[in-house]
Amino acid sequence: EAVKLLSEALKRAPSHFSARYYLALAQMTSGQLSQAIGNLETLASMNPRMRRVRELLATLYFDVGRLDDSKKMLQSVKKLAGENPSPQEKDRLRRIESMLDVSQGRPGEAETKLRAYLKDHPDEGRSWLALGDALFALAVDAEGAGKKVEAESKKVEAEQAYLKAWKKGYRNRQALF
Repeated sequence: EAVKLLSEALKRAPSHFSARYYLALAQMTSGQLSQAIGNLETLASMNPRMRRVRELLATLYFDVGRLDDSKKMLQSVKKLAGENPSPQEKDRLRRIESMLDVSQGRPGEAETKLRAYLKDHPDEGRSWLALGDALFALAVDAEGAGKKVEAESKKVEAEQAYLKAWKKGYRNRQALF
């Protein structure tokens, strides 16, 4: 319903920043990730200094497998934030970095960062999913090194993290917001 109403509002005022922003959020919530990306990209071109829009883009690019774009967008947010990002922004950037760490073969680093993030944000399902991915990668590494007990322990932890993500509504990569 929100997507429909906001789409109608944008037909009347295509340059209305807030309507486009809330439409992108509604699209993310309803799993319309490519449409949300399109609207966020439009917003980023309308206001290139809007860091929150770029953060959302970095996350969505990650979610749809556009890892290079995610990394570039994350770097642009960091550059715009400079030396003084807000504590909340710093947290969100740390979460995005952690997800990228997993995908770039650094699951140990990701596990450490995600566990720290989840202490403060236990309801963040996307981060539980990323932690599960990191733990599973660590299990595979341990198995390859002949460390069966460690591998089994990491697999159990990964399953627990995936279960927490599932309970938060994160059942697959297309339902991550």
